[in-house]
Amino acid sequence: SAKYKYNFRNGIFERNIMMVGFLGNKMLTSNYIAVLSPMCLLFKELRYKIFYIVMFMAVIMADATVSFVVFVSGFLMFLLISGKVKDFIFYLCSGGVILGLICAIHSNFLSTTGRFSLWIKIIKDWVGNSHSFFGVGLGGFAASGFSSGGKKALHAHNEFLQIPYDGGIPMLIILIGFLAYLFHRLVFVYKQERTALFTVYTSAFIGYLVLCFGSFPLRIAPLALIGIIYIACLETLILNRGIK
Repeated sequence: SAKYKYNFRNGIFERNIMMVGFLGNKMLTSNYIAVLSPMCLLFKELRYKIFYIVMFMAVIMADATVSFVVFVSGFLMFLLISGKVKDFIFYLCSGGVILGLICAIHSNFLSTTGRFSLWIKIIKDWVGNSHSFFGVGLGGFAASGFSSGGKKALHAHNEFLQIPYDGGIPMLIILIGFLAYLFHRLVFVYKQERTALFTVYTSAFIGYLVLCFGSFPLRIAPLALIGIIYIACLETLILNRGIK
């Protein structure tokens, strides 16, 4: 829970007190909500639609850009995989216009909080040093001395950068190979039958990958568990179709 007041000058919502959540951090809490939100789309009852809207409001109030992007990505991918192309185009265009107007009024609505500059530092350090091939070792990123916004960066806020930085090119090849193999088989399932479970879990997993681009879900046990569950569910759907 958190108390908010509207601030017309500095932004949309301004926190009066620190947020209290089950993960102890408003960004991680909103990450958790956003990455689970596609599960509400599995059911057609009104209460799940209301719950879905409440989750969206919670993400907005948490004011975490990556969570907002994850929530929207999951919804758009659900429409696209379901074959609702017209709805996908409508929400994409109308949402883009509304988002543009909001950003024009509140310039800090989609703030990246220095992530891009941090990522550039990581890439330059990784490419320009001898540890680029095998990495600095798992867990070595926190000791590498990176900073962002005047604070020490314990995580890269991008799993696709931190994984090769820690584990080197071999770890990156394993990651890309696994994802490529998984999506290759998902395409076969998509062509055979697009069930509700397949649509929801695939869109949710894509949202999870988007989260990996802007946060560190693999470093937080509850968020990492969600990724494991999504992969396990997708693998089960694939094996049930006789695809290996």
